[in-house]
Amino acid sequence: MVRQGKSTGAWNTAPTPRDGHYAAVLTPDGQRVLIGDTEGRDLRVFDVAAGAMAPAVYAAGGAVYFPAASRDGQTLVVPVQTPDFVALVAPSPGGSLVEVLRRSFTGDECRRPHEALLWDDDREILLVCEGDHVKPGKLLFLDPATLDVRASVELGVYPDKAVVVTP
Repeated sequence: MVRQGKSTGAWNTAPTPRDGHYAAVLTPDGQRVLIGDTEGRDLRVFDVAAGAMAPAVYAAGGAVYFPAASRDGQTLVVPVQTPDFVALVAPSPGGSLVEVLRRSFTGDECRRPHEALLWDDDREILLVCEGDHVKPGKLLFLDPATLDVRASVELGVYPDKAVVVTP
């Protein structure tokens, strides 16, 4: 703490944040909001009807950014950074969130997964990869059953979001 230009010895007295809610994504049915938490390193769910946070949390072990949900809400696609991976997560009968499948990436495949989108009636996952913020990032097309990379497209430097426009 600094008082009148002199130090009292304690420079940073603010607590370390436990939560870093970064992204809020409404599920297709409008019933839940998926919240990517960078500081807490997890995925949280807000129940719209209840007006409260659901008790289920997916502890990713890395910073969670923009998740996506399938049309039926039974599959959540979770992009995670540090370590870099994407996970498929499903609600269990007991109300918890369970990781069903995980795909880790090398730096050449996808550095800093940032946003997931389900596309083409949930038959494809689009994943925006930020890259190293110097060279171009990528857009990956993933198989939703295996998370195998079907295709990739190089984007500009530090891509942040994708929008799908259909005729």
